[in-house]
Amino acid sequence: MIHQTVLEKDPSKVPRRGTRRVDWIETALAPLKLRLSKAKYANLVSAIAVCTGMEAVLVLRDIRGLTATQAIQVSQWLVQAMLREAPPAGKSRGIEPR
Repeated sequence: MIHQTVLEKDPSKVPRRGTRRVDWIETALAPLKLRLSKAKYANLVSAIAVCTGMEAVLVLRDIRGLTATQAIQVSQWLVQAMLREAPPAGKSRGIEPR
């Protein structure tokens, strides 16, 4: 399934895996949804989805050699940095999502 995901040029043809991660991220970010533009909110959800879950743990623990506590601290720091870069709608900062 991962092989198919990586090679498929049309994302609508890629089988979707469970959306639990996105669901809990959107629940956590619900208070921000009305304060951010639609594009910034979607970008923030996607960015947080990238830095959470097993993929992030593998990179931080296996490749970077961090302890479990250090991996959690880095993940928290990263999410906080992303939240600072997502200003309310109308206030531009950083790279705009496509």
